[in-house]
Amino acid sequence: MPFEKIYEVNFRDDHVLPDIDVFNWGAVQFMWGPGCSAEIGNSDDKGLPISLTRPRGSTGCTRGSVYVPIPQGFPLATRLRLQIEFDSTRSDVYRIDPRGDTLVPSPPSDIPYPPDLTMTEAWAIAVGLSKNDNLMGDTTSNSVVTCQFRRDFGAGVRLNTPGPLQKFSTGPDEIPDVAAALLTPLNYEDLYGMVFKLDHFFCGYPGVMNCPSQPDTIIHTTGFGMLKMSDQDGNLQREDYRAYSSKVFYSAGVGSPIKSLGAHVSNTGGMGRMSIRIRRFTVWQNTPPLHPQG
Repeated sequence: MPFEKIYEVNFRDDHVLPDIDVFNWGAVQFMWGPGCSAEIGNSDDKGLPISLTRPRGSTGCTRGSVYVPIPQGFPLATRLRLQIEFDSTRSDVYRIDPRGDTLVPSPPSDIPYPPDLTMTEAWAIAVGLSKNDNLMGDTTSNSVVTCQFRRDFGAGVRLNTPGPLQKFSTGPDEIPDVAAALLTPLNYEDLYGMVFKLDHFFCGYPGVMNCPSQPDTIIHTTGFGMLKMSDQDGNLQREDYRAYSSKVFYSAGVGSPIKSLGAHVSNTGGMGRMSIRIRRFTVWQNTPPLHPQG
């Protein structure tokens, strides 16, 4: 059975209502976390500009979310594909000055970093779903895949699956399984004209495995992320894929329904302004008929 489109919003010309809404979820919602300021710009014929600014001195993870709440819950026993499409990726950092800080464009990562500039990285665009009513939680309540922008670990753009059960090691100092950079160095002038499509394929049917570092049987969900970067004419420039497993939705063998899904911009420690233009958010569903084993 092929995936069928069940929800879609095209963020063009001040449009935030869904063009497709099979289950009557309604319009997308916007939510911003503490420690940051957010700005929603005027949309054009391509999409809606949004930016997240984290001032110097703020602490904790800051986040801005564009999501669809599902108060009644959506059955976990399903297969979903979620996609966020965005472009106009930009980063501005603070030039530190006793007379007053000013925002300036982030320099590329292949030159010595000026000592009088702050740094926005690491920051990310995520797409996923949650057992909570919004996407403002962490990897204990959300299952997401991300497009990360980093200056460490092979500076550049990479696809990531935060909080996976997969690890590089099984010892007491477990290291998460992470990807190498898809595009390096990190140069926002090169990224600004690129169109990003970040997909999250999610399977909520329970899987069972025995993990050497956790001897108890783990009930989990599976999925994979897909990141494609194209030019404005649609010519593919880069792509990457990444599988993962997660136990977010299962506790003591009992699954929690899906209560929200969408995308967010998040920052874990940098200071400055992160900007994108959201073009489209789409959800597909695949719920095949159950067949007897044999």
